[in-house]
Amino acid sequence: MDLVLGTAQFGQIYGITNMSGNSKNIKELESILYEFKKHGFIKIDTAQSYGESEKMLGSIGVEEFHITSKIVFPNFCKNFKSKIFKNIELSLENLNVQSLDCLLAHNPDFLKENLDESLSLVEDLKSEGLIKSFGVSVYEPNEINNLDMVDVIQFPCSIFDRRFPNKFSKFDNNSHLIKQARSVFLQGLLLEQYKNIPQKFNKHKHLFSKYDALYPTKNEKLLACISYILNQNFDEFLVGVSSLNELQDILILIQDCSSNIIESMPLDINSPDIIELIDPRLWGAD
Repeated sequence: MDLVLGTAQFGQIYGITNMSGNSKNIKELESILYEFKKHGFIKIDTAQSYGESEKMLGSIGVEEFHITSKIVFPNFCKNFKSKIFKNIELSLENLNVQSLDCLLAHNPDFLKENLDESLSLVEDLKSEGLIKSFGVSVYEPNEINNLDMVDVIQFPCSIFDRRFPNKFSKFDNNSHLIKQARSVFLQGLLLEQYKNIPQKFNKHKHLFSKYDALYPTKNEKLLACISYILNQNFDEFLVGVSSLNELQDILILIQDCSSNIIESMPLDINSPDIIELIDPRLWGAD
């Protein structure tokens, strides 16, 4: 399974547990990219909505990486295609690259509602050389239906969020489809000790208590989170880090995973209100 570097932590304040202060630290990001590539990984995930992330990457130089960026498709209108082209050209300018390895749509429902126009658009983007592949970034399993144009599906998945692994059988004959998991640490929440869980999650404290008892240390939690993902039939998984040290911890663990991987995940937290915990859009402000 290939590793993808998420960059939401750079260019904006992001992550419910992120206290690094590195969001504008371009030297730290440069060190992270160097370390990432040194270990043989070259895929980066960013987005126009990630503040200055694209510009920071472009100023460092990412020509040797495979870049995925994300945009929100506008409402269908007369100038629909030209707006999309301008958005992508802006990302290319920010990133200082000639094309995107992959473009992800933040709003897949729009693509289903305007299928013919969307198919034509994707074909044009590829033929113009602006993108090599196209996909969607989804939040819920029902968003992955009837998306014939999709090369990549990016979705949340973690030891707390087990909705997606069994939802891809309909794509078994689609050999080119890349399944990419994100939110494997739930914005770092799954690496925190029980006593440090924010008060907004008091309703779920019993789950974190059980989780903490199974995996008491941060390293054990990190191993559990990555092991769960590596046990799935995915192609790639995305990790976001806010410092070089965090990346190095993950890379060391992945290297050792052949001997340390946890084969079974005893924690089962399915409950009617779990969506309030696993979907950051529902967290609300403190």
